[in-house]
Amino acid sequence: MEAEDQLGRLIQQLDRREEALHTTMRRLGGEALQLKGSDRARCRHKVLEHRRAASQLERLVTYKDTVMQHVDALRNTELNKTLISALQESSKTLKSMGIVEGVRHAEAVVSDVEQSMAQAQELTSVLGTPMGLGLTDDELDAELGLLEEAPCIIQEESVSVRVSMREPMKS
Repeated sequence: MEAEDQLGRLIQQLDRREEALHTTMRRLGGEALQLKGSDRARCRHKVLEHRRAASQLERLVTYKDTVMQHVDALRNTELNKTLISALQESSKTLKSMGIVEGVRHAEAVVSDVEQSMAQAQELTSVLGTPMGLGLTDDELDAELGLLEEAPCIIQEESVSVRVSMREPMKS
């Protein structure tokens, strides 16, 4: 449970960082709009900074989702260990009673659960691999266009933030 608690605290830290990035993105969007008419180069620089913050936010959200998946994996691993232990005990009991067919079935179930645990670990590892984003001048100009149209929806247009339906971590 200590690992789960540590992951819960990490998720709380990531939530705070996420909020800070949203604030930074709003500030940069406003600054870019103020500079649009007076200094095109500085305006583009602010748009680029805004894009970088959006990219950081996207990576952060992906990382947070991965951490949450690890918490789920930890919980599932504990449950699977309990299940395997119970199945092994029932297998021993069935063997002592001379019920061979039931033993074979129980051993097959244990094998399937072990394979599922290995696949879950592999999937968790794959999901933890971050993906990168490329930036072009056209994308930066499009971002500036978004800032001109609706400064209040900068963060929603720039980054698609996935919302988790899981309960918040308790610490």
